[in-house]
Amino acid sequence: MESVHRMLPQRGDSMTTEKPRLLVFEMRMLGDAILSLPFMRSALSKYEVFVCCNPGAEQIFESIVAHDHLISWKAPWLAETGKYRASRWNPEELRVLIRKLKDVRAELAVSVWPDAREHILMALSGTPARLGFPMNRKNYLAHERRWRNRHLIAGQTLTLLAELALLRPLLTTRLDRANYLQQHLEDWHQIADAMKLPWDTSTPWIKAGGHTRNSAVDQFCSAARTRGEQLWMLHPGARLPSKRWPLHRFQELVDSVFTPRGLPLVIINPPDSPCPIPRNSRQLVVKTQTLRDLIDVINAVDLVVCNDSATSHLASALGKRAITLFSSGSPSWFGPFGNNESVVKADACSCSPCMDRCEMPSYVCQDSITVDMVRVAMEKLQRGKAAT
Repeated sequence: MESVHRMLPQRGDSMTTEKPRLLVFEMRMLGDAILSLPFMRSALSKYEVFVCCNPGAEQIFESIVAHDHLISWKAPWLAETGKYRASRWNPEELRVLIRKLKDVRAELAVSVWPDAREHILMALSGTPARLGFPMNRKNYLAHERRWRNRHLIAGQTLTLLAELALLRPLLTTRLDRANYLQQHLEDWHQIADAMKLPWDTSTPWIKAGGHTRNSAVDQFCSAARTRGEQLWMLHPGARLPSKRWPLHRFQELVDSVFTPRGLPLVIINPPDSPCPIPRNSRQLVVKTQTLRDLIDVINAVDLVVCNDSATSHLASALGKRAITLFSSGSPSWFGPFGNNESVVKADACSCSPCMDRCEMPSYVCQDSITVDMVRVAMEKLQRGKAAT
C-alpha cells in the first residue's frame, strides 16, 4: 500500500545501508505468536524487526528475532480473571514499557489485533507510521455476542477519547479484513501486502534439531522408524479448561484405537492437566520441561492429536499433520495452518463460538466430540500421510 511507504521518514545518504526499523505488537498468547511467524520472516527481509510481546511467547520470537529486539510485557487485559480491575495496572511498569518502545525509534509500527489498547501503545511509542485494523464490525470477531459487542463499543469510545487527547489518529493506515470469516493468518497476509512484503507460508516456520534431548524418546522413535511405522503424538493439555477435551475421552481413545491397533504413540504429560495412562510398551509417556523440548518431540513424530492449543499451531509450523479438537473456538478464524481439514468440531452448542466465555452449565462443545469422530479423522489422516 503506497500510503505506508509515503509515511516512512526518508533517511539521509549516510544511512542508506541501514534497514528501517519495524515495531511489531503481538502481545497475545503462544499460539498467536506462532501464527505471526510467516509475517516476521517476510518483514526481516526489509526491516530491522523489534517485537513487543507477552513474556510467555519470547521463546517463539527468539527463534527468528534477536533477544535484545524483544520487549516483553504482560498486558493486564490478558489475565484470565479480573482483567478489568484497575489494580492490575502498574503505572511504573507502563512508563518503563513506553520508554522502551520509544527507544526503538521505529519508522513503522504494526498490530494485527483490532484493539484500541494496543493502538494507544503504538501511538505512545512515537512511531510516525502506524498500520493496523481499527475496531469495527468488519474486524472485531464474534461481535454478534452481546458481551463482545459491548467490548467493541467500549473500544471505539476509547479510540475516540485517545485520539482527542493525543491530537492524532491512533492508526495512520487502516485496514479492513477482506473477509470477516478469514483465518487469522490472512490478517497478517493483508499487513504484509500493505507493506509490499513477500509472503511465504512454506514450513517449517521454526527450526528443530534432528534429535530430542530425551534419549528414551529418540530410542522409541528410532525403533518405530526401523519398523517403517508412522509415529503418533497425543497432547491432552491446553491453557484454558474450555479447550480441554475430557481426560476420560483421551483415555478411551488410547484404549479403543491406539492400543488394539498397536500404533506407536508418544503421550505428552502436560503441566496443566493429567494425561492418559499407557497400556503397553508401544506407548511412551513424556514430560516435556521446556517449549524447546516439546518442539523437538513434535518434530520427531509424524501425526499429532491435540486440543485447540499452541500445540496444534506448533505442529503446523513444523509441517506436521495434526488432528485438532475444537470446542469453544472457531477453526474458521484460528484453525491450524494447513490442517483445517483435520479439525474435529461437533457444532452442538448454539453459543459457539463463545470466545472462551461459556454461558452453558457445562462444556457442551467438548462433550459433543466423540471418540468415534476422532477415530474417523485419524483414519483419514493416516491414509493421506501414507499416500504421500
